[in-house]
Amino acid sequence: MIRRIDAATVAEAVEVLRGGGPVVLPLPSPAGYVVTATTGPVVNTTKGRAADQPVGLSVRDLDVLDRHLAVTETATAQLRWLVGSETVSVLVPVADPVPDWLAPAVRDGWVFFTAAPWRPDLAEILTAFGWVFMSSANATGGATAVTATQAAAAFGDDVLVLDGDAERDPARQHGSTTMLRVGSTGDIEVARSGIHDAAFAGPDAYAEDLRLRWDALSSTP
Repeated sequence: MIRRIDAATVAEAVEVLRGGGPVVLPLPSPAGYVVTATTGPVVNTTKGRAADQPVGLSVRDLDVLDRHLAVTETATAQLRWLVGSETVSVLVPVADPVPDWLAPAVRDGWVFFTAAPWRPDLAEILTAFGWVFMSSANATGGATAVTATQAAAAFGDDVLVLDGDAERDPARQHGSTTMLRVGSTGDIEVARSGIHDAAFAGPDAYAEDLRLRWDALSSTP
């Protein structure tokens, strides 16, 4: 079911999530829509895949996660820039022991997350929970939904879809976020191509561009 975003529908989304259900939300341009829930299995089963498959995590800010990451202080600063300004998703080494709440987003010692800013009119959702599990809004094997209509078609009338199309930039291409692998000392590589590296000659070119821009930023007095 598609709902226009306003205070009432955001409150409805919070209640659906609090009750254990899924909600589909729009991320800011150029990202697409994502299906969210407070448990990983709900995200997975909504997409029609195995309940125990690792899922992504969207956090209110990096402070929710930083004590669980096995990275240097310099790498933490770099992560804040990557997820805050570049709005990419990242894979980052996680420290032992992994808390139970975080485990669905961890695979082979790496946690998959984003702390990219949500639309201001959806901020109440992350304020309510601090974090939610998420994945691109598509049934397994389908294309990522970049409009509310596409998201509703993927999941049917039983799943709440908040319509953010009016606030998206129609001049931009939209799609799944690029996923970066960021090592413990801040080394960067593209783990999965996406919309953020689409305009570059290839994933390596995008990673090099990020490294150069970070070096310039971090060396500025």
